[in-house]
Amino acid sequence: MAHHLTTSTVTRPDTAETALVRRVLAALLREDHLGLRSRGRLDGDRWRTTLPDGRPAEFTVVPDGFLAEHAAVALDVAGRPVRRLTDLLDVLAPDPADAEATAGWAGFAAECGAALDAARDPVPADPPGPRTGYAGLLRYDALAAVREHPVHPTGRARPGLDAAARAAYAPEQARTFPLHWRFVPRADVQLSPALATDPPGWWPSGTADTIAVPVHPLTGGEPLGPLVVPTLSMRTLALAGDPRVHVKVPLPTATLGLRNRRTIKPGTLADGAAMHELLAAVLTREPELAARIRLADESRYLHGPDEHLAAMVRVLPADIATGRLVPLAALPVRDPRAGGPTVLEELAAGDVPRWCARYLAVLLDWHVALWVRYGIALESHQQNITIAQQDGAPLRLVYKDDDGARVDAAHAAAALGRPVPAFTDPRMLVTDPAELADLFVTITLHLCVRALLPVSVLPEVRDRIADAADRFCDRDHPRSVAARAAVHRMLTARRWPVKAMVTSGTLLPKTRLNCTDVNKYVVRTGPNYLANEARPGFVLR
Repeated sequence: MAHHLTTSTVTRPDTAETALVRRVLAALLREDHLGLRSRGRLDGDRWRTTLPDGRPAEFTVVPDGFLAEHAAVALDVAGRPVRRLTDLLDVLAPDPADAEATAGWAGFAAECGAALDAARDPVPADPPGPRTGYAGLLRYDALAAVREHPVHPTGRARPGLDAAARAAYAPEQARTFPLHWRFVPRADVQLSPALATDPPGWWPSGTADTIAVPVHPLTGGEPLGPLVVPTLSMRTLALAGDPRVHVKVPLPTATLGLRNRRTIKPGTLADGAAMHELLAAVLTREPELAARIRLADESRYLHGPDEHLAAMVRVLPADIATGRLVPLAALPVRDPRAGGPTVLEELAAGDVPRWCARYLAVLLDWHVALWVRYGIALESHQQNITIAQQDGAPLRLVYKDDDGARVDAAHAAAALGRPVPAFTDPRMLVTDPAELADLFVTITLHLCVRALLPVSVLPEVRDRIADAADRFCDRDHPRSVAARAAVHRMLTARRWPVKAMVTSGTLLPKTRLNCTDVNKYVVRTGPNYLANEARPGFVLR
């Protein structure tokens, strides 16, 4: 293990580096990297601990109240400040004798470098496009793309993509380019029934033995068109001429951890379509929710023999195309065209509490109903939910990419009176109620509420969840009653789960962590910010 600070401590880090170092310090202390949290203690505004080699380390901390009681903002090791990224990566490196940890740390160093590169990239001050309709959604995607992830410290990193690739294809650049295609043997590709019977008119014709498969320009192919624009999810491309239509294709990079490759595993798209079928069945039984929830059509897809050959054509709902469409991730961003307010404040038109109440009514009724009445939890985060706001219409939420959901099959089948669809990924079916609770907290509450809205709304959030749990409980079904009890246990728990995204996504393999899904590995550091004793005033990330 290295025991020195490099000479880079003499120079002053720039703003982007300072911000990254602060985010990394907060994540590593929260996730107990090298035992820094478990071996330490709080002393005023300092977290005093020791490194594995015995050197004293002191983190300067500030009150947080979101992902932990306190967040680290600075580090001193053996009395010397650690301010540069290179120094941090030096002093907090694992023991070189631990090959797995050392490999993970090298990967994290690469992620940090990629995140710093992305933060320094020039981006348009005001992305082009209107502020309404699906073309407007692309503009808000571009604005949201420069916002840091609320939990992962290197969320903007796209390892393996150089400056030229980011400039040409990153969503924050909002550039248009032709979709590329590969012609592959038909025998190597499986098409969904919807795609086989109803291919889009812009899909190139193949031959008797080959089929055209859309690919990202970064993976090769021929530029046959149509013209596309990247969405907030860089591997998903919207048709420039009809941005209601998206094409999702594999991308040769990773986000939110090196193990989160942006390829598409065989079966994933089929699972998303099956989950869509299940959610549609729920909505047919819940007319009040159906009036406020929209599902993207993701039934047209294909996949090849591996995760580098797959595609999905998504069609978003047509009945909201004339309103304001905004991804949740854009809410805290300041819209340069509006002259200063955040997107949330702009949508609220001067009445933020009223707007938040409308939003929470839709979000929490839907997710609590799914949990309590149907045994379903969605991994629908800030990128996968779109706000649809139209004059004279109720606020609606549009959902896409549902393949990360968790389903209690027995609960859902009893509620629906029919078996749940078959899923390729067995991890989607769960029997442990804690898995549904963890997904609700780490995704719906942390990412779709706490990271986006003013802390002043938190008491309302608690009351709405408790009320929804009572309203949607089916007292004739024991699993629904048990789920209602689980909701109330969650609301009174002292600690909440927080995703340990750096540890599971990059630093250590799943075998070391005893987890099956790197996206659902948690630590119990989160304070319950909906508890009765919680008070507004914490730092809002």
